[in-house]
Amino acid sequence: MICQHCHTKPATTHIRTSINGIAQEKMLCSECATKLGYNGLSSMFTGGLLGSLLQNDLSGTTAAGAVRCPRCGIRFEEVVHSGKVGCADCYKHFHDALTPMIEKAHGKASHVGKKPSGVDCTPPKSKIDQLKEELAQAIERQEFERAAILRDEIRAREGSAQ
Repeated sequence: MICQHCHTKPATTHIRTSINGIAQEKMLCSECATKLGYNGLSSMFTGGLLGSLLQNDLSGTTAAGAVRCPRCGIRFEEVVHSGKVGCADCYKHFHDALTPMIEKAHGKASHVGKKPSGVDCTPPKSKIDQLKEELAQAIERQEFERAAILRDEIRAREGSAQ
């Protein structure tokens, strides 16, 4: 794709903004991105909006910055400057230092998403839970022979699950 500002060079930077609820996207070459003040992700973390959010936290994380993730070897300082963790274990290893930063940037540290429309997101019931519901209904209807069969099946399944 060609830069949407100079219309000559290949675009290397994707800028997405939202102003008053109106989302805009731009594809810029590196020179136009620099001219327009988009100096890349690392500068955004060290000097831009996120840098101001993280500045106070960085002063207290010298110990975390020196510690490396046991799985990938990345230092916390590198995570802050790049804006990217090295692996999934980094979230666990740097949890205490990352959580306040994520909360400042996003408002919450845990994901709160939406469920797709028309999709039941509740986990399916296990066979034992289904049998227990059937047992309760059989007892309520006073179908004791059926209840005894269901009871025995539940016990057999619970015994094999242990």
